[in-house]
Amino acid sequence: MKPIFLFFSVFFCLSVVAQDRKPLGSQKPYDCEWITADAIGQLVNSLSANNLAYFDSELDGWIKQCGVSECSQRLVILRDMLENRDSRKSIEDYFRQGFQEVFRDRVERSQEVDYGYVYTRNKGYFGYVPLNHPIDSIVLQKSEDLLKDSRLTPDERLVCTMFTGDFKAFSEKMNQREYSKGFIPGYVKQDTREDANGRAAITLYSGIYRPIGTRRIFATSPMIGVSLSSPLKNKLVGEMGIRFRFNFGDKDFDYYAKGAVNTVNSDMSFNLSLTLGYKLLESKSIIVMPKVGIGLEIVDTGLYDRNDDPNQDETYNVTTMNLSAGVTTLIPVMKNKYIGVGVNYHYCPYQWDHNLHTKFDTSAFSTEVSWRF
Repeated sequence: MKPIFLFFSVFFCLSVVAQDRKPLGSQKPYDCEWITADAIGQLVNSLSANNLAYFDSELDGWIKQCGVSECSQRLVILRDMLENRDSRKSIEDYFRQGFQEVFRDRVERSQEVDYGYVYTRNKGYFGYVPLNHPIDSIVLQKSEDLLKDSRLTPDERLVCTMFTGDFKAFSEKMNQREYSKGFIPGYVKQDTREDANGRAAITLYSGIYRPIGTRRIFATSPMIGVSLSSPLKNKLVGEMGIRFRFNFGDKDFDYYAKGAVNTVNSDMSFNLSLTLGYKLLESKSIIVMPKVGIGLEIVDTGLYDRNDDPNQDETYNVTTMNLSAGVTTLIPVMKNKYIGVGVNYHYCPYQWDHNLHTKFDTSAFSTEVSWRF
C-alpha cells in the first residue's frame, strides 16, 4: 500500500505544478507589432520635443524587446550623432546587416500608390513600422539639419545624405575623394563586387594567335571572342566560349573535298571551347588564375556543296581538337568589372583530319586582353 500511496502523492504534486506553469509552447512571445507601434509613437514625440534622454531609454527598451531592425538601427545612428557620440560602430552595424537596402526599398515603396498594401504583406521586413510613418519624416528633417554641422565625419555626412532619401547624391558623394577613405564607400564597393562575383558573367576577348614551329601555314593572327563565365566567388571558374581568328598573311594548303584535292586559303578559324580555371591567388587588387581548356578547332576552307535549301549546304572545313593551358590575371576596375591579361599555350593535332594534305604546326601560343562584366 505504501508504494501505491507514494505514487499517487507524487502524481498529484506534479499535476498541481503543471497547472500552475504554462507549457513553454503556449507562452506568447512579445507582440512586436503592438510594442513597436507604442514605442515608435513615443519616439516621434521625444524627437519632436528634442527630449533625447527619454528618446534614448525608449529606443533601448524597444530594441531589447524586439531586437534590431532597420528603423531602430537608423534611430541609433541618429541618436549617436545628435548626442555627439562615436557613431562608427552603429554605422558599420547598419551596413553590415544590409539595412541600407531595406531603407532604399522603404523609400521607394513609400512612393507607390498601394504602399499600405505593400507594408501589410511585408510587416516583418519593414520592422513593423508602417511606410510613410511620421518617424521617417522626422529622421529626414534631423538628417538635413545635421548636414549643416561641419563637425560630421565623412561617413556621418554620407549616412545623413542617405537618410534624406537622396540616393543619387549619396552615390555621387561616395565617388568623391574626400569620402573615399571612409568605411561606407569601401564597404559598398566591396559589397557590390561580391554581389557581382556571385553571378555569371560575360567576358569579351581580343588578342593575337601565333603558331610555333617551322610549318607556318598561319601567320600571327588577330583574335576576338566572347564567353559565358561561372561566378567568380568560387575557387573553380568555368567558361564556355567561342573565339574567332582572322587569318591574315597565311599560306595556301591542300584539302581533299568533293572528290579532289583542292588548294585553298583560309580567311577565318574559330574555336568552341570549355575552360576551367583555378584561383591560385586572390586579393582586393588582383586575381591570378591558371586555366586548362578543351575545344573544337575549325578552319574554314571556303569549300561547300550548294543545295536548293541554303540551310542544307554542305561545308568542308578542317576540324580538330584544341587543347590549351595558360594563366590569366584579373584586375578589378570600377565597381564590379575586371580587366584581364592572359597567356596560353595551344596544342591542335590538325592531322587528325585525314582530308588535310598539308602538314600544319600543332603548337601555338596566344596572348589576350579580356573585359569581364
